[in-house]
Amino acid sequence: MPGFNEVLETGIAVAVAATFPAGAANRVNLTIDLLAPRFGTRLASWLKALGALILLIFYIFLSWEIGDDAAGLAARGAVTVFLEMPLAPFIWTISALLGASAFVQLFVFFDAVRDAVIGIYDEDQPGHGTGENLEIAALRDRAIALGLPKAKILLAGVGMLVGAVIAVMALERGVVGLADFAQTIPGIIALVLFILMWVMALTLIPLGATMGLLGVVGAAFLTGWEPATAVLGSSAVEFLTNRQLAVLPLFLIMGSFAAAAGLSTDIYDLAQTSLGHRRGGLALATIGGCAGFGALTGSSLATAATIGNVALPEMRSRGYAPGLATGCVAAGGTLGQLVPPSTVIVLYAILTEESIGRLFIGAIIPAVIAVALYMLAISLVVHFSPSSAPPPGVRSSMKLILATARRSWGVLFLFGLVIGGLYGGIFTATEAAAVGAGSAFLFALFRGKLSGGALWQVIAETTATTAMIYILIFGAVIAGGDVPTATVFKGVMPFVAADLVKLVLLVFFPALILWLPSTMLG
Repeated sequence: MPGFNEVLETGIAVAVAATFPAGAANRVNLTIDLLAPRFGTRLASWLKALGALILLIFYIFLSWEIGDDAAGLAARGAVTVFLEMPLAPFIWTISALLGASAFVQLFVFFDAVRDAVIGIYDEDQPGHGTGENLEIAALRDRAIALGLPKAKILLAGVGMLVGAVIAVMALERGVVGLADFAQTIPGIIALVLFILMWVMALTLIPLGATMGLLGVVGAAFLTGWEPATAVLGSSAVEFLTNRQLAVLPLFLIMGSFAAAAGLSTDIYDLAQTSLGHRRGGLALATIGGCAGFGALTGSSLATAATIGNVALPEMRSRGYAPGLATGCVAAGGTLGQLVPPSTVIVLYAILTEESIGRLFIGAIIPAVIAVALYMLAISLVVHFSPSSAPPPGVRSSMKLILATARRSWGVLFLFGLVIGGLYGGIFTATEAAAVGAGSAFLFALFRGKLSGGALWQVIAETTATTAMIYILIFGAVIAGGDVPTATVFKGVMPFVAADLVKLVLLVFFPALILWLPSTMLG
């Protein structure tokens, strides 16, 4: 249909922007909490408040610059090519939605300040043990009983806001004053900003805001303040209106519907029935389940969270070592970004102007190699450290395996529909994502899994994840446990070694990647 792409571009842009206020309200921004337990409750809570403030500034910058971009489009009378729709109203709407996100983030910021003032930190954050949670709850109850110190909270919050305004003004003047000198040492400036990015990221500052604001500062040193901030708005609009990025929310909603339909449980049960009789069988099944569910979602976060919720309690109850249990979930989760359809592959394809479909097909053999090497890593771990896994179980009968396989037909059908349609030239990547999302919805509907609030839960999950991914995109183009992080890192090391072996194989034998795409139709 002539001009339909223009409807898709503008419609998806507004739809995605509409997720940002909910994302802000639900605090879904990606942060690195590796050092949070070392900061202590009070310092961590103030760092969290600082992170909320920086994200607020980022939303304000985005809203302002996108609004400025809309004003430019209105002044030029810019319209779409085929349908001749005015572009400015759509961009104004995006600016307004980001402004609403900033308004919501303002309340999030004052909530964080409140927690910092009364000396508490969100007990849901990973790394806090049960004893500390009880202490935090007691502090909160006591603060409520005594009456929150509202005047102190307001004073601290306003003080931080005023300080932020002064810091931004000083930064603008400093960039202008040092621009000539900075242009003579661009390598040093880049190194300083890179180090500063990691410092901010490791101190609980949201990654999207960290990369975006530092990216603006770096660009300002080279091009000036106004051109650099203008790039923030134009880049955001460019990515929001990129019709290829429509595959992201569609694949995400496909994964959410698939999980609601119980397909994640089906594929894990199949892996467990087939492999559970081996030593380390549940760990092997977790890798298989992650690969299968990754084929439905394209998201590492969704894969690790969904399969982890099923697998970790099982492995703990059966005596698996915490390192092996969490390590295989963490490693298996990465398969969500390798097994097509993958959100990272989508972003890479757009940034490098490559074919999404060809990259999806090219990732199939590397994904199979990754699964095989992860399973080999588990086998070696349980061989050299028998105490890390319980003794082998009883082999399942062929009848049970076949019955479980029949229940898992939905996963194979969805994967074959999406990837087979791409490989055969039947679907474009966006069409494949839409067909997959619609099919997953029908699975959930006919299995009776969308009753009550289940449908809204699916929409809420997709909304939150979409908002988080796009905020990360905006930052990147300018520049989420109760197990200690160190335990996870230690447990994941064998899988890192497996990844290194996989990389060596792919470097020395590139045909493993290139052969399948060369046979595609269409």
